[in-house]
Amino acid sequence: MDAPSSTPELSRELDDLRRRAYGPDADIHRDPDAAARLSELEAFVRTPQVEAPAVEEELPADADPPTDASAHADDPAAASESIRPPHFLARVGRRVPVWALIATAGVIGLILGVSLPALLAPRPDAVLASVAEQREVDLPEWAPSVRDWLVIEGELTSHEPFEGFEVLTGHNISGAGCVLVVLGQEWIDGRCAAGDLAPSVDFVMYPGTLNPLDEPFPVGSLIRFTLRDDVVEVWKAEAPDNEST
Repeated sequence: MDAPSSTPELSRELDDLRRRAYGPDADIHRDPDAAARLSELEAFVRTPQVEAPAVEEELPADADPPTDASAHADDPAAASESIRPPHFLARVGRRVPVWALIATAGVIGLILGVSLPALLAPRPDAVLASVAEQREVDLPEWAPSVRDWLVIEGELTSHEPFEGFEVLTGHNISGAGCVLVVLGQEWIDGRCAAGDLAPSVDFVMYPGTLNPLDEPFPVGSLIRFTLRDDVVEVWKAEAPDNEST
C-alpha cells in the first residue's frame, strides 16, 4: 500500500479516528477496519517526512536573520506547531477522559476526608490490656455489694494497673459490658452499658480526696476509664489549678 500523503482531509480523518479511539464515547473497538486505519495513519504521522530542500533566498548583507516569529508569520499551521505542548502531554490528554480525572480527584478527596479526622482525633492517655495471668485484687469489703448492684455474673477479668488503680471488666446478666475500678481500700465504682454504648467510670478529685497520681492533680480534675472491646482506655482531664493563680 502506498503511503498516504499529508493533506487537510487526512488530518481530519485522523482526528475523527482518534476521537473514536480515545474520546469519552470510544467505539473503535467495534470497527476493526477503522482501528487498522488509525494504526496506519498514526504510524504515518510518526514517520519523518522527506521534503525537498528549500531554496534559501539571498538576503542583503545588512539584513538581520529572520526570527522564529517572523519565519512563521505567513504560516499559521507552523506557528501553532511551534507552541504545541510536549507530545506526552497531548497523548495523556487524548487518552484520559476529563470525567476520569474528576473521578480520581473525588476519590482522593474522599480518602483524605475519612483518614484525616482519624489521624487528628484525640488519643487516650493510656490503654490497659487484659493480663494473661489473672491475679487476686485486694477489693474493699463493700465490693460484693457493688457487684450485686451491677448484677455481674461470671468471673471478672483483670487489666494492667494504672497509677495505683486496679481495673476489672466483665458482663452482667443481660450481656452488657461492665467495668469496675478500685483504688486500694478507699474507693470502688463500676458501670455497665448495653448496645453500642461504652461503659465508663469517672474518678473525680473532690476537696480532701487523696491524689492517686505522682503529679499535681487539681480539684475538679477527672480520670475516666472506658471499656472498648477488650481494652480499657484511660482519659485524663485536668482542671485549672486555682490555688496557683
